[in-house]
Amino acid sequence: MAKKRIAFAMIEAGGGHKMPALAVFESLKRLYPGKYEMTVLDFVKDLGCVDLDQVHKSTWKYLLTHPSLTKGIQTFDFITGPVNMSIYKLAIAPFYPYVQRYLRKEKPDLIFSTHYFNTMAVSHVRRAYGLDTVLVNFLSEIFDFDSYWYLKNVDHYIVTSEQAADKLLRRCGAASSASGAAGRRSWRSWACPRRTAPCWSRWAARASGPSPPSAC
Repeated sequence: MAKKRIAFAMIEAGGGHKMPALAVFESLKRLYPGKYEMTVLDFVKDLGCVDLDQVHKSTWKYLLTHPSLTKGIQTFDFITGPVNMSIYKLAIAPFYPYVQRYLRKEKPDLIFSTHYFNTMAVSHVRRAYGLDTVLVNFLSEIFDFDSYWYLKNVDHYIVTSEQAADKLLRRCGAASSASGAAGRRSWRSWACPRRTAPCWSRWAARASGPSPPSAC
């Protein structure tokens, strides 16, 4: 039986998006040696969209030296919601063809994304072309859940605190039993603050092909 293929899609702009991907990657290698075919990607760069990657990383490097400006932008992002999302989606549109080619050629069973650029692009391409790769989004912000992380057709969100889980549920307008995309899963099951690798591995161990991971 072919191994499940797992791609860790991070962006190497500081450690906040890189280290969670490496931590889960290394944990799965240690806990389940040889069970999965896994790769860690500096996603935008490694897929070949070099111009967007350079603009993004140079902009972030500048913002790191101007914390007040960065905080102001993040506050604006949170307030503007859908308008802000449209701006980001337009900005990363050149990346979509690269993601399409990657998904069609490599056919990963699951993508573990730690950056909203990657999540947005995979979500868009998967929906546009009817692809069934499972998309898991790891929220790198510990206590917040900003608007640009929220996409309805992400299969699972993983957060690291109850505060972020509560903000996710409020963001999607969920009551305790609100259902997710196409009624396949509950929103509440998307907030998974603990035991990431064991939760995920229960999905990956199934023999019936890609399907959403079980709730933690």
